[in-house]
Amino acid sequence: MSTQELSYQSPIYLDYFSISDNAYAAKILWYESHVKQIQNLNDRPKAEIELDYTLSLFHVGRYNQFIAQADPMIEKVIDQNIMELHGEDIYQKLLFNKAACYYNTNQFELSLHILLELCKMDSGNKLYKTFCAKVLRLDSYRKYDRLKGFALGMILAALLIIIVEILLIRTLMTTYIEPVELTRNILLGCSFAILAWNEWKIQMYIRRKITSH
Repeated sequence: MSTQELSYQSPIYLDYFSISDNAYAAKILWYESHVKQIQNLNDRPKAEIELDYTLSLFHVGRYNQFIAQADPMIEKVIDQNIMELHGEDIYQKLLFNKAACYYNTNQFELSLHILLELCKMDSGNKLYKTFCAKVLRLDSYRKYDRLKGFALGMILAALLIIIVEILLIRTLMTTYIEPVELTRNILLGCSFAILAWNEWKIQMYIRRKITSH
């Protein structure tokens, strides 16, 4: 029997993976209490425990710790040619979770960079595209804020006109009712048209960014 097979039958390996799949906090506690014993395992069994532990960090919200561990784990996956863990592409799983960690810690540009790469790797993955579009939309707000702000300003102006119309025009200055109505309707119509145009530009920006990578 090879040393690797012995490692897979080791009480340390079996004890760790006997913990329920969703008991992430218990896995983390167990791992951190048995670090020295885990280091004595063969490369592949040890890597499987380390990878599962790293994924558990993500699930309990220890995002900065996951980010710190993600790159060494990605290197280990590549070096040891570990294609899957628990039936999932572990390389892409680590990258996706890293992007989510960057997002959850407000590091949107780093998150976007990884998500665009994932969309390139698996162009048919709806989860990657949906998350990427979400981050791109946040980024697009900065690019198109001025146009949106202009439209919202027109809406506020129209609302002020409506208030004046109700309090003053329709009671004391009835001869101005029609031009005032026309003015506020034009303002509202133009503002909604600008908002629709702005949304279309954002959608095109998102689609272009995803498909061009």
